[in-house]
Amino acid sequence: MNHTSFNFSSTDGLNLFSRAWISRNSKVRGIVYLVHGLGEHTGRYTHVAETLNDSGYHLVGFDLRGHGLSEGPRGHTPDYALLLDDIEFFIQESQKKFELDLPEFLYGHSLGGNLVTHFGLQRDHKFSGFIVTAPLLETAFPPPKAKLFIAKVFSSILPTL
Repeated sequence: MNHTSFNFSSTDGLNLFSRAWISRNSKVRGIVYLVHGLGEHTGRYTHVAETLNDSGYHLVGFDLRGHGLSEGPRGHTPDYALLLDDIEFFIQESQKKFELDLPEFLYGHSLGGNLVTHFGLQRDHKFSGFIVTAPLLETAFPPPKAKLFIAKVFSSILPTL
């Protein structure tokens, strides 16, 4: 396994950190783009990279804004669409950096699964497949109306709370 890292800029100027695990397998079968979950970072996926590399797949991931080694307020984004833009830029930068003509897969876990699902539905990129594990698609139970009201009020006063 060959591990490397690189950085790229988001549309709003944040420095985002990426890791790549390049397979040394003689028959490379594809590249998997990783989008991690809430409160995580790509460094937690080394064991996934090892398994994929052994099977002939490269794994490339980036730390979402406000996570890991990427810039931004911890765990916060000003807009969901910016996260989708970050994924798009990440894929473009990865393609430029590695210049690989391979089948491409988009993999997301938890919050990343939610992002990957929306990216696949809203963006025009031809992937060979999507991998989604434990996607954050809905809450286990509806939140109480009082909490929703309080959250709405505070979101305009203290949006990063």
